[in-house]
Amino acid sequence: MRGQIFDRDTQRETGGTVIRDPFPNDQIPASRFDSIASTLIGQYPAENQNLTAAVQRPGSNYFTARNVTRDVHQWDVRVDHRISDNDSLFGSISWIDEKKFQSPPLPGHLDAGGFLGETEENLSRGAMMSYTKIWSPTLITESRVAYSRLITTRVQSNAGSDSFSELGFGGLNPFTTNNGGLMRLGPSGYSTVGRSEWLPTQE
Repeated sequence: MRGQIFDRDTQRETGGTVIRDPFPNDQIPASRFDSIASTLIGQYPAENQNLTAAVQRPGSNYFTARNVTRDVHQWDVRVDHRISDNDSLFGSISWIDEKKFQSPPLPGHLDAGGFLGETEENLSRGAMMSYTKIWSPTLITESRVAYSRLITTRVQSNAGSDSFSELGFGGLNPFTTNNGGLMRLGPSGYSTVGRSEWLPTQE
């Protein structure tokens, strides 16, 4: 019968034909699920919408509004000084501390927050100085020196959680400071879950 789900553990050959028995009610028993997959499946939220046609399998069926905050502390200072009628000096300093937070779209280990992660911190620093000299009515010079730096740090959700061990993955555990959370997974037919493969990052 088309669409049936067959149990590969019942595979056998009869009269030169390989056959398998279908699962009762076409449902794979929960006892046959991989423990890691079962835990992750249990963390998927219930659907709250369906934007696909009735003849298609369910998709685009979950919407969430993420909590987002943005705190910015910024100040600028400029000083102008006239040394003489022919000499003037000015300088400025700009300072910005920005912190962002956005909750992950999926709960638990699933995360799926993408490259922007859960937290982002931007530290911007800038300073400059200019010296103007009037040499004659036809000759004026200006000399400038400046410094600018931006440090951006992004960290994923569950950065401090050893999801690798909590879920029961084997092999080399990549968990270390700020490197926690579920690795990026792309289940067939579903949205990608886990943290971005580029996080944590500082640039």
